[in-house]
Amino acid sequence: MSSGNSGPLDATVTNPSQLTFSDADRVSFGAVPLAGGTASPGARALPLAGLVATNTYAVPRTLTTVVFHDATSGPGTQAERDGESKLLTLRADGNGNGALDATDVDPVLSTGFFQSGQVAFTGLSVALAPGGSCS
Repeated sequence: MSSGNSGPLDATVTNPSQLTFSDADRVSFGAVPLAGGTASPGARALPLAGLVATNTYAVPRTLTTVVFHDATSGPGTQAERDGESKLLTLRADGNGNGALDATDVDPVLSTGFFQSGQVAFTGLSVALAPGGSCS
């Protein structure tokens, strides 16, 4: 080495502070498996993701916004990839059966579209009881 300083030798590399991972006092999201299928151009009402939100706080929480980021890569501009999906609809599984039923059973919570690689579902008012979940 031209500087004559090869840095610290024979020393253990450590993190100066301890990192703790916890699921306490969080609203966490988990994936819910969806049945496979085929998406043809122009198809409508296809489920893209299934989620369950769980509140581990000791007090109620209200979910007001959910944001999804599109990690699609490939040909085309961001705007062209954003335009691959027209209108996205966030719905609740009102009867808890894990299937997409009519809107009187599984109500629409919000709608949106991809812009700059993300869609934000805003204006939500989903109550999560302490220890409770919703999907």
